[in-house]
Amino acid sequence: MKFKEIGWNGFLMKVPEEMHLTRQGGNAKQGTFIIESEGHMIEFTWRPIPKKPKPILTLVEAIIDQVKKDAKKKKQKFSIEERVDTRINNHDAIYLRLKSAIEARHYIWSCPESDRLIAIRFVFGTFDEKTRQFVKQFLSTLQCLSLIHISEPTRPLYIS
Repeated sequence: MKFKEIGWNGFLMKVPEEMHLTRQGGNAKQGTFIIESEGHMIEFTWRPIPKKPKPILTLVEAIIDQVKKDAKKKKQKFSIEERVDTRINNHDAIYLRLKSAIEARHYIWSCPESDRLIAIRFVFGTFDEKTRQFVKQFLSTLQCLSLIHISEPTRPLYIS
């Protein structure tokens, strides 16, 4: 599998060549973007860390509540399949595997260097060993650049 670099609003990562940025909104401080290919979707959302920071579990609970609410509205079953403390980019993070009509994997963490709360949601048609390796590769190449880097003309962010 060949990978390419994608950079957007202070994030830099490597994704399989067949994945493309399909939607985006916001700016470097707060926003969202989605990278997709057939059978795969990665959704990033981020927002500033509040002046009075709340525990990261507050964001985790908000994600769980929203998925639960959506499932209830659609009369679908909902379950928390897994919830684990982990590390992303040298930051403490929480991994969630939530299941309703689809199974989604979420990684949520706080990045003091860029002053952002970050949540990534992975959705796959099939989650097998190849997909597991992709997620591992993706997360190991992910960089969250500080907002200072974003304004430096010598450090352009790009999509290739």
